Amino acid sequence: MKRGLLSGLTVAASLTAVVLCAPAQEATAGTLLGLDLGLAVDTGDLPVDPGGPGPAVAVRFGYELPIPVVRIVPEAQLGYASFSADDKNGNPTQQILTGRAGLRLGIGGVIGPALFAHVGFGDISGEGSDFVIEKSGLSYDVGLSVDFTLLPLLNLGIHGAWNALEEDDPKATFQWLDFGIHAELNF
Repeated sequence: MKRGLLSGLTVAASLTAVVLCAPAQEATAGTLLGLDLGLAVDTGDLPVDPGGPGPAVAVRFGYELPIPVVRIVPEAQLGYASFSADDKNGNPTQQILTGRAGLRLGIGGVIGPALFAHVGFGDISGEGSDFVIEKSGLSYDVGLSVDFTLLPLLNLGIHGAWNALEEDDPKATFQWLDFGIHAELNF
């Protein structure tokens, strides 16, 4: 009795996994426009400590290659993150702007996990009661996302990424985390 029940549950779980990971549509090439909204969290490597969490926003523009089951999207990304420090005057203190190009690799389907990475240029700036900063350099991110494709035209999802901005001194790499939600239009 228990063996039959266990076998039935195993088959049901396997069929559910196949249905959820099955492609939501035939492989078609298409342009993607994405919007990421999230929370940027200082890992302790920003110029002013403590850098409190703040908003993170990114716009992505890419092209999904027409490959069945696998999702490959070369894309460009413009991003903004803001952090507040312990500034007694209540000033917003640190902003980071990035422009990056990269790749998103994932599995197509109703639920589609993906890995992504971008590299490009970034700028960190800020001013507070006891500091002024203006640095630019190489910027990159690496992250994970999970997309939910209920309609072929729209992907909704969650993401998390590790971000960095390097300046001339290799020991001075500014790092932060970004967690949030995103939406993509496919056209």
